[in-house]
Amino acid sequence: VVGALFYIVSDGDRLAASVKDQYERAPEPKRLEILRGDAHAQHIFKTDLADDLTDLIVEFLLADQF
Repeated sequence: VVGALFYIVSDGDRLAASVKDQYERAPEPKRLEILRGDAHAQHIFKTDLADDLTDLIVEFLLADQF
């Protein structure tokens, strides 16, 4: 059994449309979080959203969905 998929993207990321498309095509269970800004991937941790991103990831990993 595959666990839930978690997509995180910045709304201004040049790959945002691709990530949203991947999310739409992915099977359930899945979750999508769209953050403000234009940082890509790990570079979100270099922004003022670093704590929010960390909280989202921890919340997802602790959720009873696996």
